[in-house]
Amino acid sequence: MGKKPLLLFLAASSIALSMALLLSACSKNSSSPTGPGSGAIITVTGKVIGIDNQPIASVPVLVTGLPSVNTDANGNFTIPNVTTPYSIIVVDGAHFRALVYRGLTRSDPTLFWLGASSGTSRNAAVSGNLVPVPGASTLAGTAFVSPDAAGNATANITTGAFLISSTWYGPATTTGSIYALVWQFDANNLPTTFTKFGKRSGVSLLNGTTNPNQNDTLGVAQSAQISGMVNVASGYTLTGRTLAAVFESKGEIQFLTDGSTVPSFTYVTPNVTGAGLTLEAGAKSAAGSTVVSIVSGLAVNASNVSITMPAAPEPSLPINNATNVTKGTPFSWTPYVGGVHILVFNPSAAGQPEVLVMTAAASDSIPDLTSAGLSFPKSATYTWNVDGVAPYASVDAASGPGGM
Repeated sequence: MGKKPLLLFLAASSIALSMALLLSACSKNSSSPTGPGSGAIITVTGKVIGIDNQPIASVPVLVTGLPSVNTDANGNFTIPNVTTPYSIIVVDGAHFRALVYRGLTRSDPTLFWLGASSGTSRNAAVSGNLVPVPGASTLAGTAFVSPDAAGNATANITTGAFLISSTWYGPATTTGSIYALVWQFDANNLPTTFTKFGKRSGVSLLNGTTNPNQNDTLGVAQSAQISGMVNVASGYTLTGRTLAAVFESKGEIQFLTDGSTVPSFTYVTPNVTGAGLTLEAGAKSAAGSTVVSIVSGLAVNASNVSITMPAAPEPSLPINNATNVTKGTPFSWTPYVGGVHILVFNPSAAGQPEVLVMTAAASDSIPDLTSAGLSFPKSATYTWNVDGVAPYASVDAASGPGGM
């Protein structure tokens, strides 16, 4: 069955409730969930990372009630005399954004920075031809993957030509492999047989350039089969599934899109060296809330795959177009089973702070970010929504090694 699959749920209410935030000066009135070790005094030694898992230097981090500190060159920070449970804030001042973690008790959190990365953004492409050409009545996909980068593209089935663009952060040059798959399909565009597979190693990309003539020689591929069931919450309808072959953890070739609302599935998959599978399923409620599940690390011949998709959290209060909202106004929503919540405050105008609050609780309030250099202007108009991310039993779990 291969390595243990990773199951990730992403759920969001699509009901963005509009409210006029008439903020007045008042004391903060929000509570953090009580966790294990409540009242203990600890030293928090954590790390801040960006979207590429690289450390972020010189980012302000602060625990409520204590002085702010900046991360060092390796993204690390230390804050002594912290009482658990505690709230901690990561500030992206240049973009007027902040991410607040509620109810932490662990002393070694890994926190996510809302900016992109501390590394230099790179982009390069690789081109070539699949040999022999895939031919009529087939589809072909290609992917480039290296320790730093990943990209994918379809290939021309008549000429075999492909062009893969990749974006990454860090070194100007990265070296990896090109993967290619060719398959036949039925009237619903679902794969029936995988016919060809190729891999070319030692391909280097230099930032700002295209590496041409990197032809990938195709050999014979074998097929396997995956089967299972997607169970959606009451009031939700399955909206579809996608399936991708994954190489070296992040090089993806998507070979299937199925819009069927039938919960059970059986799909033909590529049985080739080094390939795993990532299955994504989506569901939607009548009110417009959506749930997406992503299961990675599946074996190409996995059977009895079972995905249970809980209902998305639904905003309750304040009601739509509420006014006289202050920092003490409670925000509440239905709980997201098996995960944590991300409460999002979206400004309607530039230059006003965007704030995300991660909490295991089903209620919170507008955080006081004055000490972080961010403040909500009076008479501002905001929308708010709440997302759920699983499987995390607590905010402590969501801030473990590697971060969310």
